[in-house]
Amino acid sequence: MSNGLMGILTMDMIKTNRFGCLLVALLLTLVGCGGNQYYFTKPDFSQQQYDRDNFECLQAAQQPMLITPTPGMPAGGMTTNKDIYLACFRAKGYTVQSEDERKQRQQIARAEERAFLERMQQREREIQLREDAIQKERLAEKRRVDQGKVQQPQGSPKSYVYISGYTEKDVPMVLIPEGEFLFGKNNAAISLLDFYMDKYEVTTQLYAAFMQATNHGKPEHWGDVRPERDGDKPVIGVEWSDADAYCRYYGKRLPTEQEWEKAARGTDGRTYPWGNTVPTKALANYGPDMCFLFCNVYAEKLKPVNYYEGGRSPYGIYNMAGNAWEWVDGKRLRGGNWLLPDPRLDELDGASGEITRTYGRRYTLGFRCAKDVR
Repeated sequence: MSNGLMGILTMDMIKTNRFGCLLVALLLTLVGCGGNQYYFTKPDFSQQQYDRDNFECLQAAQQPMLITPTPGMPAGGMTTNKDIYLACFRAKGYTVQSEDERKQRQQIARAEERAFLERMQQREREIQLREDAIQKERLAEKRRVDQGKVQQPQGSPKSYVYISGYTEKDVPMVLIPEGEFLFGKNNAAISLLDFYMDKYEVTTQLYAAFMQATNHGKPEHWGDVRPERDGDKPVIGVEWSDADAYCRYYGKRLPTEQEWEKAARGTDGRTYPWGNTVPTKALANYGPDMCFLFCNVYAEKLKPVNYYEGGRSPYGIYNMAGNAWEWVDGKRLRGGNWLLPDPRLDELDGASGEITRTYGRRYTLGFRCAKDVR
């Protein structure tokens, strides 16, 4: 047939791609136009629909006509059988690709996949490098402790707080004497009876022993804990009920808000445990650095509970500003955390009032216990 379309479409040339689209490969041999292979795709269409569309487009291609050029077609003049045939399919909503275009798209897709894999591998390498650096830092610190280069204050029963067999009964508590102190942002003078306060935040090692003894559930982010690396870091992800249950199990309780603040500020109304000087990274673990995707808070953000000797409170208590937020009685939080930019003590760090929802900030929540003087 002069200027006719000659082609054969067989059933074995019809395939279904992974997106559920019918993919049709059609070899067109066009008089005066040479040969090329084209691929037709269209979401959610049937073989019957394709056969009908193919018949209509073959019929249209028998009569060359003057049409408005579309991108990729010759400008003006008579269109070829192939142009009409392909334009017909495009008008019916099909995506039409030549073999060359298909190969080019496949090459682009493969290049993008390689680039993605390279980014992921680079990310894994960065995470591993951080893990290695943290591990080296921890080993170096423990060597310094073993060599007696890190001196704990007198009265501390252990040289450091993560050792084999260390339990809640070994946790040192500090006596906070009775008397007045200045409370809150307005420095209201109030008086308290004497009480004991834990010198350190509750660690992952101690919380693991509690869970084993009571069959208590695991806190959020517990899967990130590595005992050899994180045993002396504050447990996080705990709800108020978890903290309350822990303290009560060991014959203690959560401190009241007033008790917590007196233990942190002393009696002179200071802004921070160490005084009124501006915080530095040598005094406390605070923000505002975020913890993004793939971040392990235990490995990358939290510090051991006996860090920052220079940031202790007037009673020698550690990490009352920064590191982990601390639950107190009445379901409130005090002390700031590793994420907040300023761990002030004379206000509630944006967490005033009873805390009823903790979603989105559990990776900052820890605690310590208090005890009545008997």
